[in-house]
Amino acid sequence: MSAQEKKDGGSLDGGSSLAGGSSQAESDVSGSQKNGNKRASLITERQKILNTSVNRRILGVRVAVFGFLLLSTLAVSLAVYFYLRNIGKKDFDDTFDAQAVRILELFHQSVAERLQAIDSLSTMITTLALNTGSTFPNVTIPNFEMLGCNFRIVSGATFVSFSVLVTDDQRAGWNAYAQQNQNFYFPSLAADTEQRIMQDERLGYDTNASSIDLFQRNLGQEDADAIPSATFKEEADGAASADSQHHRSLQQGGEQNPLYTQFAPFIYNLEGTTMQIPEPGSGPYMPVWHNSPVIPIAGLLKQNVLDQPAIAEPIKTVLATKEAVIAGVDGIGGDTQADEVGVSIFQYFLQVGQYRHDQEEFVVDPVSTFHYPVFNNFSEAREIAGLLSTDIYWKLHFKASLNDELKGIICVIENTRNQTFSFKLTPDDVIYVGSEDRHDSDFDDMMFEADMAEYLNSTKSAATQSYTSVGFNHAYANYKIRVYPTSEMKDEYITSEPIIYTVAIIVVFLFTSSVFILYDCLVERRQRIVMDRAMKSGAVVSSLFPETVQDRLYNAQGASHEKDEDDPHNNDAGIRNKANLLNNSIMTITRRSVNDVSALHQNGSPHGLSTAPIADKFENATILFADLVEFTKWSSARQPEEVFHFLETVYGNFDRLARRKHVFKVETIGDCYLAATGLPTPQPDHATIMCQFAHACMKSLHATLEQLSETLGAEVMDLGLRIGIHSGEVTAGVLRGEKSRFQVFGDTVNTASRMESSCETNKIQCSQTVADELILNGHMHWLKSREGLVNVKGKGEMQTYFLKVDDVFGSNSRGSNSINKAEDTNPQSPTGGLEDGKSHSSTGTGSERTRD
Repeated sequence: MSAQEKKDGGSLDGGSSLAGGSSQAESDVSGSQKNGNKRASLITERQKILNTSVNRRILGVRVAVFGFLLLSTLAVSLAVYFYLRNIGKKDFDDTFDAQAVRILELFHQSVAERLQAIDSLSTMITTLALNTGSTFPNVTIPNFEMLGCNFRIVSGATFVSFSVLVTDDQRAGWNAYAQQNQNFYFPSLAADTEQRIMQDERLGYDTNASSIDLFQRNLGQEDADAIPSATFKEEADGAASADSQHHRSLQQGGEQNPLYTQFAPFIYNLEGTTMQIPEPGSGPYMPVWHNSPVIPIAGLLKQNVLDQPAIAEPIKTVLATKEAVIAGVDGIGGDTQADEVGVSIFQYFLQVGQYRHDQEEFVVDPVSTFHYPVFNNFSEAREIAGLLSTDIYWKLHFKASLNDELKGIICVIENTRNQTFSFKLTPDDVIYVGSEDRHDSDFDDMMFEADMAEYLNSTKSAATQSYTSVGFNHAYANYKIRVYPTSEMKDEYITSEPIIYTVAIIVVFLFTSSVFILYDCLVERRQRIVMDRAMKSGAVVSSLFPETVQDRLYNAQGASHEKDEDDPHNNDAGIRNKANLLNNSIMTITRRSVNDVSALHQNGSPHGLSTAPIADKFENATILFADLVEFTKWSSARQPEEVFHFLETVYGNFDRLARRKHVFKVETIGDCYLAATGLPTPQPDHATIMCQFAHACMKSLHATLEQLSETLGAEVMDLGLRIGIHSGEVTAGVLRGEKSRFQVFGDTVNTASRMESSCETNKIQCSQTVADELILNGHMHWLKSREGLVNVKGKGEMQTYFLKVDDVFGSNSRGSNSINKAEDTNPQSPTGGLEDGKSHSSTGTGSERTRD
């Protein structure tokens, strides 16, 4: 609100608080309390009647019977509740036990299958060397990219690499052998890339580019720079052939790709980013010779993996024990097996392998490296000649366990290298939830646990082991798997069904109980029927007349009733007599308020009526007429249901606004809405309240038209609203006759009607009298003088005013003089934001619209 608006009294929507509002609210509250006390008196009287000695004795019997039935109900209900709850808990326990056993069995079965798959690849390499007469370490595996791909698919691994074991005595000879045979790398890289592209085309994927393009896109420049540049201290004797030089170079824009460098001419150790020759006399060495997928970095071949501290320890365990070893988990806890460059290359394996189209599922998951020996022959005296290294994505070993009954199970994997991580199994996915044990401690007593080494050793048999299988070493890093349920799974079985059945039983028992005590209700049935009818008749009176008129109707019976209340003999007979008086009082009030109008209509005079006419003159009141423009034309082309739906919606919204803003709705006359302020309860700021109400109605109609246009058609937007307001003296009361109701009369009513009929569409026109009231209350800025005088029928020329409301049917601009505050926080102030406050006047029907 602007400073000027604060000074002048606020906006038309209810932002000001005028003198007299507080006292008026207090007066209305006092009146409401008086009416409430009167009704409370009637209810109290009825209660006295019901509390006779006979009724009290019957009530005692009823309470005793009902108490017995209630205790029986509670006992049976508790028994049912605990029985059903125990069934749910047993189902939960049994289902989890079965799932946990299944998960552990399938997990270990998956690991065992991985051992068999890598043993098969190891056997192929040994067989190929024996069949070709090759002697380790001088062995090259043709089509290793194809063998490696098959192994990766079967085992679920993302990569596999083969390193040969070279002693110090064999180093010079192997360097020469490698220099002569290293050119197999480029055809292998080309074949791997070509097969991957063809597979993508067959399966309908977007075809990826070459392996080197993928490497450049997926590794950052910092990682790429970390790859050794193959600048070596010395060159091996001899130069590569022209054909190998062609394969070694990939032309991109006329420049050689820096990742396609020349091969290292010897076994080398990596120190930082520099290749160094191992010191003489040391050994053994284990240079990388094959990998799948093939990485487009020729310089990685011949790198001595035994020189890398992160992975040397588990490899030395393999050499010492001739057993397979699963290393620790990369990047979790105290064991990290790969440096930054290794992690980047590992990610590249993932990006060009079989998971290249859904690699985001694996990037953050725990992974371990698995090392398996390759032997020089199949005899008992066999020796290790090389090493196969692959990866284990732990989540893949849980995939086979997924089923619809997995509503949430936590699997915790822990190894002897102080590493722990957790997965959550759902019906359709395995989700890595983080390092450490993430299970809910509430389920500690339901844990299932299995030792992987013990399980694999316990399942050794001729049916599960090949001739060449090696043992699983658990001294370096043994793994345990623990399985726990989750609260989600518990909620699937331990549900609210026991409570529902218990409540149903209680309802049935209560219904049965009600049958047994129904006879007590029959004793006073006739009295209750009479009382209920009287109350309903009183409700009809409430709907026809304002509260002040109702009070005057009820007061007509008050004198005779008060005499009976002074009777000192307060016994059962006296109480029953009071019951009759009370019923007769209410019924008489109702009949005389509604039916006495017939006597007046028949006799032509108030002869025989017990009350004088109910009519009052209100010196200061404001009348509003609101008329729907173009409604007659619109309604003539509509179905009756649509017309009444429209009117009920529009006028229903007006009625709600009237209650909020303490405006008394008189009646609706066709498509015209008639309302008043200052009556039947006087309001000192009646004009201000009515102007606020008029503005709210204008905005309400616009919003309602937009809403109804969706169901009644866009033509409804052509309708408009004219509002006319005038203040002055008004006569109001109950015009008795057939279908009597509360009505208003007088010149003020006629003038307000003329204000509406001479108003422009979608505007609010008020008379000079209303303008004077607004100016007196500090709201002059609400007014805009209408150009020229208006010729009003029966009144002559008059100066009228438009209220400066928002252009709710056009632009919604707001200015300091606009009327835009819709609510006020003080519901008791009749001049503030009254939309949430209680009405100062009662609803009721009004008189016919008066026009000249």
